[in-house]
Amino acid sequence: MRVTRQEIEEIKKQSSIEEIANEYGLQVKRTGGSKAVCLCPFHDDTNPSCSLDIKDNYFNCFACGAKGDVIRFVMEYEGLSFIEAIEKLAKRIDFEIKEKQSVVTIPPRMQRLYDLNRDAMEYMQMSLLTNGGQVANAYLEGRGIEEDLLDEFLVGYCPSGDLLYQAMLKKGYLEEEMIACDLLVQSEHGLSVPFANRLVFAILDEKKRIVGFVTRRIEEDGSSKYINSKNGEIYNKKAFFFASRKALSVARSKERLYIVEGPFDVLAFARCGIYNCVSLLGLNLSKTQMDLIGRYTKEVVLCLDMDEAGKLATVKLGRMLVEEGFDVVSVYAKSALFKDFDELVTAKGVTSMQEALKQEIDWLEVCMMYYEELYDFTTRCGKKKYRNKILQEIACLQEDNDRAYWSNYLLYQMQFAKEDYRSELHEVGNE
Repeated sequence: MRVTRQEIEEIKKQSSIEEIANEYGLQVKRTGGSKAVCLCPFHDDTNPSCSLDIKDNYFNCFACGAKGDVIRFVMEYEGLSFIEAIEKLAKRIDFEIKEKQSVVTIPPRMQRLYDLNRDAMEYMQMSLLTNGGQVANAYLEGRGIEEDLLDEFLVGYCPSGDLLYQAMLKKGYLEEEMIACDLLVQSEHGLSVPFANRLVFAILDEKKRIVGFVTRRIEEDGSSKYINSKNGEIYNKKAFFFASRKALSVARSKERLYIVEGPFDVLAFARCGIYNCVSLLGLNLSKTQMDLIGRYTKEVVLCLDMDEAGKLATVKLGRMLVEEGFDVVSVYAKSALFKDFDELVTAKGVTSMQEALKQEIDWLEVCMMYYEELYDFTTRCGKKKYRNKILQEIACLQEDNDRAYWSNYLLYQMQFAKEDYRSELHEVGNE
């Protein structure tokens, strides 16, 4: 869509930032004339610090520095692109944008794939109620997942056999297009549906388009626990998270983002009323994903599984985030009282999970706990390996004060000679 400058100015003029802030529940209070204040949604504000210019539809937070016009306000609050914010505001005031689609911005081929994913997801959502979805429903009920969460996070069921394939053929999609979206695979044995008899979670991009899927088995049939979409024409797992579109917007106002391992953990957080939570699409983080997070918050809470792979990933991913300038903490149990947060909230309820989340610790402390389990502290060799590992992690920290704090902590813990220790730290920091 192309919008003229005149249309943009008219939309800005007619869009009351005061009304919009009230709709967002930001406790707007008039201070006189055309001025007002409200809670700033872009940091954890308890004392209204965001000034509103009602006449010019402009905002300015004196605490965090966020500022801009009403379009920027909606963009930042809802995580929308400029055009998406314009469209939302125009719809809100019943303003008709006259110039429609004068330029094709998405190649027809890509649009077909987006449409295919959308139609496939709608079919799989319907299949929870039909096409043998009773087993899937029983599985979800056993894990305490209610219908509203299934709708909110776009969860469906891919029926057994080739029902999905046949349904998409009837809608006019080609086999080649289904293969491109990983909804169909070609092997020496013929065509098959890789997600058959599995729960399916949709992965969305910032424009609400379905770009891929996370799927989980519901029966012990020897298949992989999770099978995700493969990289293709509209999907690259290094660029997305599960549930990121809403989570990142909430993370901006909460000033932190929870990262978990799987989609059921995201649903567990939602059951506790926590929506600033995303799921990894594999135990790794790309520069693209970290840059995406950094646009919304610089504080990350790693809440990965308590098995060996999850603990190692907490150390590894925490290091990557720290090196990119993030503040990183983790909910990490030295003696695993639970495997993951889905298991915890399902077995012991919301209160137990809320209590567990209060036990977060600094990433460096996680490293110390992890390496303490890994190396034998009763031997000089074990202590030396431990010391060297922690020195390497300390050297990743971006702030001098943080390096000094953890250096002194390790010095106290290991009871080494201060001069020798500091020289080794300096060497590690310069490698």
